[in-house]
Amino acid sequence: MENTCKLTDKFVKRKGSLLETKIIRLFKQFFKGEEIIFSSYFINNCEQDILILWKEFAFIIESKDFQMKEPFRNPEKDFIRIKKDFDDSIGYVYT
Repeated sequence: MENTCKLTDKFVKRKGSLLETKIIRLFKQFFKGEEIIFSSYFINNCEQDILILWKEFAFIIESKDFQMKEPFRNPEKDFIRIKKDFDDSIGYVYT
């Protein structure tokens, strides 16, 4: 069981690293070398994923690998689903 947990942790870390790499690659293509990128930096002993400085703008990116559900055609039901997806993925930070 312990070995399975270690493998799962290793997989999750690797998947997160690959996602961050892909995000950085996309921003580099978009900004064409005019950006400064910091990845896996720390503020108050808390790890942050990506900081991109471009001209007078700062983009703070917290990459999350979360599967969003297909939206409904009914806007009232869709709002509930979108809110639940948000809360499940990153909403806990804001409560």
